[in-house]
Amino acid sequence: MSKKTFLLRVARRLVFIGRKGLQRLYQTASNTEHRLSAMIEGRPVVAGDKRVMRARQFAEVYYAANPSVTPVMPALPRAGRRPAVVVLVPTLSDSSLFGGIATALVFGALLSQKTSRGLRIVQTVVNGKATRLQGLFDKYNISIDASAIEVLSVAERRHNYYGYLDLHPADQLVVSAWWDAALAAEFPLRRKFIYLVQDYEPIFYANGDARLLAEQSYQSANLSRSAIPS
Repeated sequence: MSKKTFLLRVARRLVFIGRKGLQRLYQTASNTEHRLSAMIEGRPVVAGDKRVMRARQFAEVYYAANPSVTPVMPALPRAGRRPAVVVLVPTLSDSSLFGGIATALVFGALLSQKTSRGLRIVQTVVNGKATRLQGLFDKYNISIDASAIEVLSVAERRHNYYGYLDLHPADQLVVSAWWDAALAAEFPLRRKFIYLVQDYEPIFYANGDARLLAEQSYQSANLSRSAIPS
């Protein structure tokens, strides 16, 4: 065996050991995050028993089948941030700025102007570049500078990679999709959220989780009012 081959094998072994160590560290961090989340949410997950692993496995299967309702964790707002109008939309990609998404954006912009609050837009399913926002507002004669809008995303979240959204207790949430309503229903805000209903969405699904979740989105105790835009 040549010296070069020996050194390459040593390097490969060290990389293997490092990868295994990182995997164990990742698993430990993931389990710890689940334990802390369970403590915050009042779920019966006890550190050191196998329920942590079962909870992780259930989350992996369930949210793989229903990715749009993967939880978004509320975080404290940055210091000095004032309450805002926060619009949850699936995406801001150019091909999606019509129908329910466009309606939610226009409504949110008008509400922002009327209440003298800032406007924040959160993408929950797919990251878009938001290149047509200004054109949308100009089309409806809304005098708002799209470059001043805070655009955020939690679309990258997974069962083991939580999405965090900083929220002010007095933020006003606006949604138009049932899965965004399901997310908004879990946020601990003083103001109940506004739900812009385009269609009775449960009829788009066969019997199953998606249909039941869509039906439940109309029954949240945190729902301020629902509106059906014409």
